[in-house]
Amino acid sequence: MQFQPGAPTRVNGLNQTTLGALFAAILVVLFLIGRYLPVIGTIAMFFCPVPLVLMHVRFGNIKNTALVALVATALVSIMTGSPFSAFFFLIGVGLQGIVLAYMIGARKSALSTIFVCALSVMASTVTLLLVAAPLMEMDLSVKKQLEVMSETFKKAGEANVESLKKSGASEEQIKNMEQFYSQAAEAVRGMYIYAPLFLLGSALISAFINYMAAAVVLRRLNCEVPPLPEFKLWRVHWTVIWVFICGLLLINLTGGGAGERTGAAKYLGLIGHNINGAFLMLFFINGLAVVHFYMVHFKVNMAARMFLYFLIFFHPLFYMAVLFSGLADPWIDIRRLDTPQTPDSNGTDDNSNEGGLDK
Repeated sequence: MQFQPGAPTRVNGLNQTTLGALFAAILVVLFLIGRYLPVIGTIAMFFCPVPLVLMHVRFGNIKNTALVALVATALVSIMTGSPFSAFFFLIGVGLQGIVLAYMIGARKSALSTIFVCALSVMASTVTLLLVAAPLMEMDLSVKKQLEVMSETFKKAGEANVESLKKSGASEEQIKNMEQFYSQAAEAVRGMYIYAPLFLLGSALISAFINYMAAAVVLRRLNCEVPPLPEFKLWRVHWTVIWVFICGLLLINLTGGGAGERTGAAKYLGLIGHNINGAFLMLFFINGLAVVHFYMVHFKVNMAARMFLYFLIFFHPLFYMAVLFSGLADPWIDIRRLDTPQTPDSNGTDDNSNEGGLDK
């Protein structure tokens, strides 16, 4: 059967109610596979939102799509005998599937869909943690968890240092090893300020995989899905740099440190650190897109590309060069330096993907 938006409300003799029940059953099966089968289950979980996407793309009714999610939730509750599992399914799978279905059905761009779905994943994750913590007597303090990890790491370092002493290592080697473990333990202890950033990063990865899984299925059914732009064309718009500057101001105006502040200054500094960290990664990715553009432009062979990428990720000098390239590109448009500029109707350069870039 082929799915085409706007088609009649029957598919190969199946009406909307029958097809909705079928999709709900498939959704439950995928969820149960994801719960009870370790390896295959991980793959199945990424395909869980697909039945909801198919339902919405086929019929275009978000209410009926949400109803399919509710029916699947009831089935999960009956089959597992656990209301908590049903709640986990509804918030963790149903919400994300409904959001993904709505965005794809509305023909939003791939990047917009992934970002909105990532926000829904973050919201559902936080909700599940807040609900699960009292029931399972969990400690949600990220700072305390990282302090425990830091102490464990520190003890492991002390054991390694003692082994190094017994092996007859020099004083300089022992001192360097102690310094390394001490700095690493402090770094782990201070990572709690980036917990929101880590959550956003994992949510983006999850949303990206879910989108690609849905796109694969939909294209197999001859349904158009907005593709991701080519990596060589990825670009950060220059206006978002002001958000990065605001993050730097928040860090400096609230004292810069992570542990001395209290009250509003503490949370403003936390926001500033996460904005700063997010944009450093964003600018690095933008710099990688610039590098990839020129490697494609000059037809660099695969072996040379892999070697250059290795240097970028493991050599500080190359890493910083790519980072600064990504920071400068929104302002000077590095990818247009050797391509003719095409003015738009207002006499200014078009900064869209079609503006003088090789596609």
